Amino acid sequence: MRAAIFDVSSYEGALILRDLLKDICEVEVIGKKEVEKGLNDFDIVVFPGGYNHIFAAYRSKRFRESIRNFVGGGGGYLGICGGAYLAGLLDICDCRIGFFGLVLRTLYYSLVGWNKARSPVKIRWTENNIFGGEGEQKIVWACSPYISDSGSFNIEAYYAENKLLVPLKDKGAIATGEYKKGRVILFCPHPELKKNSIDNTNLITKAILWLVFGTPVNRV
Repeated sequence: MRAAIFDVSSYEGALILRDLLKDICEVEVIGKKEVEKGLNDFDIVVFPGGYNHIFAAYRSKRFRESIRNFVGGGGGYLGICGGAYLAGLLDICDCRIGFFGLVLRTLYYSLVGWNKARSPVKIRWTENNIFGGEGEQKIVWACSPYISDSGSFNIEAYYAENKLLVPLKDKGAIATGEYKKGRVILFCPHPELKKNSIDNTNLITKAILWLVFGTPVNRV
């Protein structure tokens, strides 16, 4: 099993995800040029938070088409925060995803401070979600997006509370679905980030296994 992780210089998530995944699959960190050349050597592509990949998608038709062709042909797509928003730009999901623009994110961080901008938020698991989650739990949020309309995708968890100045409650936080022959997982918050006693990194392993095998993995 081979996973490609997009290297986002605007966010440290690529290296965090590489370290999380290296025990369960072969991992390669890639950039815009590698995406444009094609992703057929991989089973899964992971787009972390940040915005470099979003800029690349706006600028490069080849970049967009390469990802769509990969997922449409049966590849797995894991998008986290900015990577979830990217899935909407690429039309590999029909979710309506709300997201801070770069200017608004900068203003928000300046206004509320780093700790409050990157802080826990409660999510509420839906019944029979693929992760085996129950009730409410906390996950790290960092000016993360939300899903206001899930389209044909399944909402696996909703936000259970608002953040300062940001109405999130009852909007989608985690979603799964398909694009042609491929599978897609969207994490609006950050399961790869730890804060205090919060550790949701097992969700990354479960996500990868669902992308490859397509069955619930709630015993992982």
